[in-house]
Amino acid sequence: MYKSLKLKWVLIFIFLFILVVLMREKITQFLLYPAPAVQVPHNPPLPLLNMMVSVSDHEQLQCWYHYQQNAQPWLIYFHGNGENLQTLWLSGIFKEFEKLGVNYLVMEYPGYGNNRGNPNEKSLLQSARIVVEKVQNDFQAEKIILFGWSLGAAVAVQTAINKSPSLKGLILASPWWSLEAVAKEHYPDWLVNLFLTERYESFSVAPLLDMPVLIIHGSRDEIIPVQQSQQLSKKFSRLFQLVEIPQAQHGDLMSFSMVWETIATFLGEVTAK
Repeated sequence: MYKSLKLKWVLIFIFLFILVVLMREKITQFLLYPAPAVQVPHNPPLPLLNMMVSVSDHEQLQCWYHYQQNAQPWLIYFHGNGENLQTLWLSGIFKEFEKLGVNYLVMEYPGYGNNRGNPNEKSLLQSARIVVEKVQNDFQAEKIILFGWSLGAAVAVQTAINKSPSLKGLILASPWWSLEAVAKEHYPDWLVNLFLTERYESFSVAPLLDMPVLIIHGSRDEIIPVQQSQQLSKKFSRLFQLVEIPQAQHGDLMSFSMVWETIATFLGEVTAK
């Protein structure tokens, strides 16, 4: 009787372990890509325009952009994991882009807003590469700066591997060393090792990049500690500046005027050549 009960619990444990392994990707996706329920309009508010980018035979990405003139550089922005095009509009970030005097485009992620598909590291990086190529080809863009915040910073770093001469700079707001490093700030190591299926290892890519890099981070960031930017900054051969914003936390970083003043200075210097 005892042996049969013991065998029963062993089998239950094995079953649960297999179930966890099979579900780990879905659990990671649920935690890492909390796409907001805020509806994204199919037609963006003026002066923005829609750009539909084909990333496969069955999927297109909705992007919002503003084109002013061919002489202006392009800023391509990758947002955080809990945002979409409409929440960005409501936050006022498009108005900040407008003040910079650049052409700009914001990419929506697969599975976010009106986009089909599943968000994951592979799909985001593939989509980002295709979007950058489309801007290069459709507008003959000769000066492109990639800009990402939080998750978007990890996307921007990986996308910057593209050796195109049109990529002139990289802006990283609240970047991480790696997704694993961030996760282990908040969860036990064994849990992260068991469930985490995405990597986003910014530190491994940074030494490969040959372009000016601006890093901005809130000194009081409670999600991605500023120490991760400090460590990552040492990996770039052409670090332009690491700027720590006093009193800024994770979610309010973009509300500080110092952020946009620093970005304006960076854009002026890297696109003047």
